[in-house]
Parts: sequence; C-alpha cells; structure tokens
Amino acid sequence: MQNPNIALANENQNDYMRLDSDDDTEDASVFSDDDDRGPSEAAFESNGIAPDLHFDPELLNAIGGVTEISRGNVDKTLLSDIKFNGWTDPSNVTPCPYMDEPYEARPDSWMSEDYPGIYDGDYGSTPGALNAAETPACAFFRLAPPGMCETIAGPSDDYFEANLDKRVAVQHAKQQARSRKHRDFQVQPPEQIKDAHKRTPELSGREMCVFIGLLTASTIAPKKEKFEHH
Repeated sequence: MQNPNIALANENQNDYMRLDSDDDTEDASVFSDDDDRGPSEAAFESNGIAPDLHFDPELLNAIGGVTEISRGNVDKTLLSDIKFNGWTDPSNVTPCPYMDEPYEARPDSWMSEDYPGIYDGDYGSTPGALNAAETPACAFFRLAPPGMCETIAGPSDDYFEANLDKRVAVQHAKQQARSRKHRDFQVQPPEQIKDAHKRTPELSGREMCVFIGLLTASTIAPKKEKFEHH
C-alpha cells in the first residue's frame, strides 16, 4: 500500500486540502500573551535558559552542555548519583545552612512525639480533618470544597460573556480567511456566530472539579520518573 504522505510526480498538491480549524480557541486564547507585557519587557523563550540560572562546570561537562539540559537529555546514571550522593559544593550562590544538612526521614509518630496531645481533646484535629487526610482527593476537597468550584465557575462565565464580541470577531475573520482558500466554504454572519456561542452551556462546579482532576492527573503522570530523582 502506498504511503499517503508521499505525493507522486503526477499528482497535483492543490487537489488536496489542509485541515484548517475555524475555532477561535485554536491558539488557546483570543488574545496575544504579548499584550500582558510592558513596553520594556522582553519576550520569554520557553526553550531558553534564564540568564540568572547557573550550572556547575563539571555538571555541564558531564551532561554535554546547557543544550542537553534544555532538551532533557540528562543521563539517568548522573541523576541517580545526585539522588543518593547529593549535590557538589555550591560555588555560584550562597547556600542556606539547612541546605547542607543531611536529610533524615521523620518517623510516623513524630507529630505526636513533638506535640504531645495534639490529637487529644478540643485542641486536636477535628474528625472531619482526620477523615479528609485518609486520601489525597479527600484532603484536596477539604481545602477546596465543591462550593468554591461553583464560585470559580461564575466569574468564568462572566469573562466569556464580556469577551463574546471579540471572540465572534476573531472567528468571523478566520472564516473569511478560510473562504478565500476554499471557495465553497460558507462564511457565517457575525450574528449567527454570536447566537451559536450564546447557546454554550454555563460552567458548573462539577465540571470545574472534573477539569481540576484531569489537569492534576495529566500533570503528575508524565513526571513520575522525574519525581524519582528528587
């Protein structure tokens, strides 16, 4: 079977169309992130190294330079050595005294030993707090109850409504640009686009909880291996 990604000599590339989304959230926001910067602030390159970030020369030589660090190409053997043997003596910054102290794991009973009676009587933790500490999810919702998610959802809907006209203008401009590439594409009037956006259901507290849960899972899961080196 022929590879569909390779065009033959007798094929015209203009016969194929490129999928172009007309969704105004394609770039994550209808606004430019550069608008938040002041006139004298330079743009931050996400793949660069902060100018005040220092690395030990021996570490750079062992890894292969700053470029390898920025790409994440760090030898696991070196990370394991740092994990078990610690860092070398710092030379570019003045360390806090506690940074040079060896880490000693605290026993499970350290809280009751250092603070006798903390869980007894009226001065101990409440039953609700103790129950919430049984699982990470319970502890999270103890500090961020569902009612707070409802409070967050409200301003989010207000923001959507306040920027509706700008969102419509951006999507209408994208549709016009697409119609110039594809003559058979029908551009929707701004009023029709706005009516479609107005039918968007409002956010609920439950949706916020689901979003935060998925966001946390997608953030932690890819980092498990890196967490092992700390």
